[in-house]
Amino acid sequence: MVVHPDRRALELFARELGSVGISFAPGTTGIYSGRPKPTPQIRLFTLFIDKTALEPPTVTMGGATISVDIPGGVAFQAPTVDAVLFEPAHDGPTVEVPLIRLALARSGDKGDSANIAIIAREPAFVPILRREVTTERMAAHFKHLVAGPVRRFEAPGLNAFNFLLDNALGGGGMSSLRIDPQGKAYGQMALEMMVSVPVGLAGETL
Repeated sequence: MVVHPDRRALELFARELGSVGISFAPGTTGIYSGRPKPTPQIRLFTLFIDKTALEPPTVTMGGATISVDIPGGVAFQAPTVDAVLFEPAHDGPTVEVPLIRLALARSGDKGDSANIAIIAREPAFVPILRREVTTERMAAHFKHLVAGPVRRFEAPGLNAFNFLLDNALGGGGMSSLRIDPQGKAYGQMALEMMVSVPVGLAGETL
């Protein structure tokens, strides 16, 4: 896919795509069939608006109009976390295994940012994930795709971590030119990361 401010340039490019099917190397494939047509590149901009600046919505039923109050914000309180979650990972000899042997993953888009949830397969793996799957390692793993910072949030009680990767989708959604504009494959890509686990744990559990 390509972007250009002049529609005529895109139409010229589209006409040249016919040679891909008849002149390129054997086995050449494409995602779309036929000759594409230029279409507008639509971008999504998400903004935060103070609730106090909004007019209360109304609902009309049976001729009566009811005003619906907008609830105020609730102060965030950090959840209580069992101290056992913060026990250090096992010491001693280690062996490298793919992250998929310790965790599951799910990913998706938030505008031009990507979320990757890493969920431990067993509670015993949480200290290892906390030590091994850092923001630095996640950023290095996705350095070819992610231009912004990486943040990690722990989900106590779920044996999981949520990673937020900024500037990760080439514009995101409809404006991205990538094959995976919503980062749906990022979770599986993250599970390819190699992590160090204790030799005993690898032999007995993995």
